[in-house]
Amino acid sequence: MSRVLILANEHVRQRMAGPAIRCFEFARELSTLGHAVTLASPFPSDLPPQAFPVETYDASGLERLAARFDVVVMQGFVLDQCPGLRDAAQRLVVDLYDPFPLEELLISARAPMQARLEVQDKALRAVNDAIRDADFVLCASEKQRDYWLGALSALNRVNPHTYTDDATLRALIDVVPFGVPSEPPQRRRHAIRDGIPGIDGDDVVVLWGGGIYAWFDPLTVIRAVALAAPECPALRLVFMSTGHPNPEIQEMWTNAEAQRLAAELGLTGRHVFFNPDWVPYHERADWLLDADVGVTAHFDHIETRFSFRTRVLDYLWAGLPVICTAGDTLADAVERRELGITVPAEDPAAVARALLALAADPAMRATRGTAAREYASSLTWPAAIAPLARYCADPRPAPDRVAVAPLRRVPLPSSRVPDGAAQPPDGARPAPARPVGDQPGEDAGALREQLDRIERSYSFRAAHRASRTARRVLPPGSPQRRAVGTMARRLGVLPSPLPTLPTPVNGGPSADPRTEWTGRDLPWSRPASQGDLDWQRHLSTTVDDPVRVTVVVLSGSGYWPLQTTLGSLQAQSWPYWDAVILEPEVIDNAPEDPRIRRFHSPSPLAMANERLQSCRSRDLVVLLRGGDTLEPDCLFEVAVAALRDPTVDLVHWDDRVSPDGAPGGRARVR
Repeated sequence: MSRVLILANEHVRQRMAGPAIRCFEFARELSTLGHAVTLASPFPSDLPPQAFPVETYDASGLERLAARFDVVVMQGFVLDQCPGLRDAAQRLVVDLYDPFPLEELLISARAPMQARLEVQDKALRAVNDAIRDADFVLCASEKQRDYWLGALSALNRVNPHTYTDDATLRALIDVVPFGVPSEPPQRRRHAIRDGIPGIDGDDVVVLWGGGIYAWFDPLTVIRAVALAAPECPALRLVFMSTGHPNPEIQEMWTNAEAQRLAAELGLTGRHVFFNPDWVPYHERADWLLDADVGVTAHFDHIETRFSFRTRVLDYLWAGLPVICTAGDTLADAVERRELGITVPAEDPAAVARALLALAADPAMRATRGTAAREYASSLTWPAAIAPLARYCADPRPAPDRVAVAPLRRVPLPSSRVPDGAAQPPDGARPAPARPVGDQPGEDAGALREQLDRIERSYSFRAAHRASRTARRVLPPGSPQRRAVGTMARRLGVLPSPLPTLPTPVNGGPSADPRTEWTGRDLPWSRPASQGDLDWQRHLSTTVDDPVRVTVVVLSGSGYWPLQTTLGSLQAQSWPYWDAVILEPEVIDNAPEDPRIRRFHSPSPLAMANERLQSCRSRDLVVLLRGGDTLEPDCLFEVAVAALRDPTVDLVHWDDRVSPDGAPGGRARVR
């Protein structure tokens, strides 16, 4: 049996949403099968004792936590917030049951276009990085599997290695749907009929389970109730929750619009009811068993096609006939198996007819409810997780990760930096890609352009991928691992090892400290010792006109990742820096360090561009994301590069690749 770490991206508490519920059920079922499972969340848990440990993690300690396990299962932005997991020795299982890049299109639909593009860029980056580095991928349906196979193909994960291993590619990506408990639901109390004023025992209760999110269409259902209520006065529509268990999730526009429309139509408290609290997971059966019909509606858009409406599974588990919009995987099952009634998108009249048909015919409700309950018996969690259970019983690295396959990061751009240009001959500096202007904005544009060219080049990607893969599968100090460094140098991404800065005798300064700024090459393979850092701090006091470094941090990963980044800045041996923290939401606690300034903006990238315009022409700019860290001597060596050559336009820092293929790369001047 394996040691399995399941990393939730949400609150794992008594009140939890779908992604956390899925992680919780994964942990419970795998633990039942005999695996040593730990469930971890970024937030404290209030769950009662479980058969498995429930821990709290933050990005700074996640690599140490993962080192205790054989398999790491993750969702969402976990890998984006802790990229060090990509180089870990554990097998990485990426759960893509929730195609959140498609959800983001709807969540940000009313935001300015620049903000929408930034949100989408972050989501795509998280998904693409996870797909590149996964040993095994999970999805929720065959339709989703087709979608993700397209993404895997675009990132060259569908290749001769993975095809030879399994021609069906089930060993790379398989279907693990959301499930329902094996035991039938049990009522402990009447949560609706005794708990909500205005609803009696004889009323026809239609339940909207779960939250009111941007990809749902509650307005059509409310309008349908307005149409049906005159003919069926006992009709009651109950929204199970109007909040979210994660306080960091902002209220979506559909929630406010639903409550506004119900009030305008005079339905609130008479025919439409909103529960303001999130129902605890173990209490949801009390709500489901008090209902006569389950309902959900959505729009006709791309998210619908690849969605897997987990609330519908709860309706089936409770034996409720379902009214739902046609178009997604579970709606197809509802229509095909006669588990309820499907309706066209945004058609209140069709929904009203379905409500009246089920309200007026108890026998139809009973027949379709029985069919729903029988179908749910095939969707239990033990059956759902079977592919994951098989993988955890024999966790193997993906075959294209075992074979050092740097080409896995294709497709490559049609125009790229030639391989020979990555290392200038005889120490000569290559000509810049375009003249660097005098204005800071043009400097920033040139920097971004050149960085993009370098990091998209074949040689950079090949050596970078080879080194990361080697560290996963080759033992430290082995000849094979050293050979990876040799290959990287031949590709031109890494130069030969260079001499390091001299260590002062007895820790004292040299006769002329300022001579240390000229004619020195930067160290590559040796991390800075405490003596190095003390000497660097001394040298920094001898500079007449120090290079100032502006660090722009795009913070969207939460409190602890940002603190990790700020801690690495405050440990720098080069003191001439200031930090600009750009955050999508207001943070109350101001930083104590006067060099750190915080700004709130719903469009951090646009604000970052504005801040770059205000930098001095001699400033260097470092762009980071919340959770990124710098070696303590990073800014020192960047400043050394600029002092040695005032015309330097790019300093490339690679903290993953060094000449022997091991961690510990150093600053590189271009």
